[in-house]
Amino acid sequence: KTEGSKMFYWYTPADHTSSETPLLIWFQGGPGSSGQLGLFFEVGPYYLDENVNVVNRTTGNWNKNYNVLFIDQPIGTGYSVAGNENAYATSEEEVADDLYFFLNEWYKIYDSVKEAPLYLTGESYAGHYIPAFAFKIVQENEKSGVNMINLKGVAIGDGLTDPCSQVHQGPQAAFDFGLVDVKTLEKSKVSAMKADIACHQQNYTAAHIYRNEMENIVAEASGVNMYDVREFGNYDYLHERMDTFLNENATKEWLNVPLEYNFATAPQVSQALYDDVMQSQADKIPYLLDHM
Repeated sequence: KTEGSKMFYWYTPADHTSSETPLLIWFQGGPGSSGQLGLFFEVGPYYLDENVNVVNRTTGNWNKNYNVLFIDQPIGTGYSVAGNENAYATSEEEVADDLYFFLNEWYKIYDSVKEAPLYLTGESYAGHYIPAFAFKIVQENEKSGVNMINLKGVAIGDGLTDPCSQVHQGPQAAFDFGLVDVKTLEKSKVSAMKADIACHQQNYTAAHIYRNEMENIVAEASGVNMYDVREFGNYDYLHERMDTFLNENATKEWLNVPLEYNFATAPQVSQALYDDVMQSQADKIPYLLDHM
């Protein structure tokens, strides 16, 4: 059902690479955040400055030691295009299927790194993507009896992996940081409890709504950035830089992207995965620990 879809990637080889140099795949959050956010503002070899110029990153460049692959996924994210309305993933199993197909096709082009150790890395909603994709890889390797994909490990930062339990930590963390008062703490705790109850009833739509409610209570009371409590407001200016740069025709020509493509995420991406947000991927972790 994803026939006709296209998935965009940006591959950044290590400064000094060999057959033993690990390949890291970076997964952004969202769902629906472009992998280029990680490339330009987190771990890639480049940085987009305030004048929307590409400059070399001097600190935190993972390419010093690793080959890093950035992907726009799920289908419909960033430059990645859905071939039809049925192509938008509605579950982590569908996300993993698309990624598994993508990676096998990618290895046909970059066969020199196929035997290299592979690590799946990412943040935020990657706490969903990575366990699901790793689980798919390990299971396919087990079925075939050989390591068709040489997966060696995973690394997840600030991952949303077990939302039902994690939703309780938000209010308390905000209070412990001194961001909200007792009244706001108790109010946000109620929303967190409602999210947990809905989760265990497998009413994931309601659970998602209550989680959003909890986060909004904390955000409105404190004004801080929910990803970095040292900052106020959000990171919209980074997205604006990225959108501006990646929608320039010169950039598209440089990256081999058709000029008619618009760098943006289709609303269907998050809509299709709305009920997936509060579903746990934690059950896959013990299996991965046993098989990797």
